[in-house]
Amino acid sequence: MEELRSTEILDKEIVADAQKKAERIAAKAEEECKKIAASVEARVQEEISKTKDNLNLKLKNFERDLNASVPLEKSRFYVSYVQDSIVENINEYLASVPEDKITSLLINRCKKVDFSNFKLKAYVYGLDEKKTEKALKEVLGSSLGSTEKTEFNKIIFEESVLRENKGIILISDNGEVKCRFTLSQVVEEILDKKRAELSESLFGKTLE
Repeated sequence: MEELRSTEILDKEIVADAQKKAERIAAKAEEECKKIAASVEARVQEEISKTKDNLNLKLKNFERDLNASVPLEKSRFYVSYVQDSIVENINEYLASVPEDKITSLLINRCKKVDFSNFKLKAYVYGLDEKKTEKALKEVLGSSLGSTEKTEFNKIIFEESVLRENKGIILISDNGEVKCRFTLSQVVEEILDKKRAELSESLFGKTLE
């Protein structure tokens, strides 16, 4: 009986010792977990802080760039608005100009070029073909071979701000000479030379 009791006591001591070891291991593990959690929390906070700093820096840079670009964008908007307004007024004015006056304007530009040594073919768009051919013959004489109706940008490409494009294109038989006398050409020259005056007339100030 005494041996049984001794064995029972020994078993209890072993269990108790094992429990203590387990508790120590659990406590140590819990402490390590707390350290790891604290370390992770600190790292997270550090990264959050870095991210906030980076975002604040980017925001400041964006705000600075935005403030710097606003005057430029304002200036660009103003220039664009003035340009569009000038073009709109020109289009409205040209809509009221009789076609024969526009034809005469373009024919007069032809007079400034010597075509006497060439045989020419005329391409006309936006104008009455017969009337334009008659006016051209008065200027070019025998140098004018034939006249053909065409469309804007079909023979020679040109940019235009006009709603209605009108023009005369002269091309020699050998292809050496290609000249255009167009309304868009006239308007572009006027805009280049008189942009400041037109702006001041419309808005009371010149383009900068």
